[in-house]
Amino acid sequence: MDVTITISPELKPKIEAEAQRLGKEMKRVIEEILARAFSPHPTLDELLAPARKEFVESGLTEDEIDALIEQERKAMASVSSKRQLEANRETSTGESKQMDLAEIDRILDELAEGGENLPPLPSNFSRKDIYFDHD
Repeated sequence: MDVTITISPELKPKIEAEAQRLGKEMKRVIEEILARAFSPHPTLDELLAPARKEFVESGLTEDEIDALIEQERKAMASVSSKRQLEANRETSTGESKQMDLAEIDRILDELAEGGENLPPLPSNFSRKDIYFDHD
């Protein structure tokens, strides 16, 4: 189906810039924008419903959940800080250290530490739930 639309002078440069950034024709970018606008995306409430249900069923108080989240946030910040220090050390010495599989496993284990206390994601959760606005 062919449709003719008039794009405002304010919007046209934005679409052109996006098309150039993506290496696509303007027409294709507009088609993708329209497709995304009309594709069914779950609402935040729908995405969070299973987690909320598990929260209620867990019997934990809001304070206990807050404490778990804060604990995980601190653990993630700690791992991130360690990696940043290592990266800074490598940069300052001019050396580039290739990570071996054992180092990668150690980092992943640190990231996962304490994760067993977190509620699972909904069974229908996917990459599209995070990146619904682009490929």
